[in-house]
Amino acid sequence: MIKYAAKQLNLSKDTVSASFGSLLKVAKDNLNQDNFALISKSVPDAQNYLDKAPKVAKSSMSSLFSSAGAAGKKAEGLDYLNSAFKKLGVSSEQVPDLINSFSGYLDKSRYKEAAALLKQGLSFL
Repeated sequence: MIKYAAKQLNLSKDTVSASFGSLLKVAKDNLNQDNFALISKSVPDAQNYLDKAPKVAKSSMSSLFSSAGAAGKKAEGLDYLNSAFKKLGVSSEQVPDLINSFSGYLDKSRYKEAAALLKQGLSFL
């Protein structure tokens, strides 16, 4: 999956792995525990990808979002992804391709429900 996405997007495997971890982190934050567990079961080494996601400092805006309920949680996720992808050198134009690459891989690997849940967890993008 990582090798395929790296080739498609002309990015390094390390960058794609960390990007996937970032997307998984945000999906995890926006899905209930059972739904994220289904994605985790479908993705070999999901925790490894989560561990590769860049650590970014919360902005003052992000801190405000965390107290604003579900909409704030989504805004906080978007703020995190913007910072993480900037740190990784991934352009905003590449993000939809990353999401489609990962969800497409899950879909083709007979994990249609996990692919749909991943998109659901990232639907605000």
